[in-house]
Amino acid sequence: MTTFVISPHLDDAVFSCGGMIAHWRRQGEAVTVLTLFAASPPLGALFPFAKILHDRWDLGDDPPAGRRQEDIRAAESLGCGWQHLEFHDCIYRSNPATGLPVVSEASDLFAEILEGELPLVRRVASCLEEIIPADARLLSPLSTGGHVDHRIARAAVESLGRESHYYADFPYAAAYPETVIPLLPKQAEE
Repeated sequence: MTTFVISPHLDDAVFSCGGMIAHWRRQGEAVTVLTLFAASPPLGALFPFAKILHDRWDLGDDPPAGRRQEDIRAAESLGCGWQHLEFHDCIYRSNPATGLPVVSEASDLFAEILEGELPLVRRVASCLEEIIPADARLLSPLSTGGHVDHRIARAAVESLGRESHYYADFPYAAAYPETVIPLLPKQAEE
């Protein structure tokens, strides 16, 4: 069995299901963590909220670069493969319909997918379809917590129309465990 774990960001899969990944690897299964929003910031000035986060994180001008290296080390410690896609985190994106930042304040991180970002969902889905073999197990974030990038990841996976399995997104599932069950697809088994 080959498994692809869809990770919206450069820590989601390892934090949320590192134990499952390690278990599958001990069973001899091939596992690849596929991180979607792993691109370095776009060139030019950052949006104000992204600048606030960069200052808070104190990781230099390209925080994703250091996080990609951490992610590689985490994947190697679990014995799994990894692949980083070049989609930008929501703090770096603008709404194509308005030109305004997708995220202007913290609450925007947990908003519904903007209509202007639906083409992004389709681009992510197209990329996943090219990368993931039809017979592979596909593990998607449940989008517990409602982070917009997690919602996009789930929507892209579901748009493929393939059988999918879900993981509860950490730390959101731990902080709000009552939100997990309502997010399960109707046909899901607990």
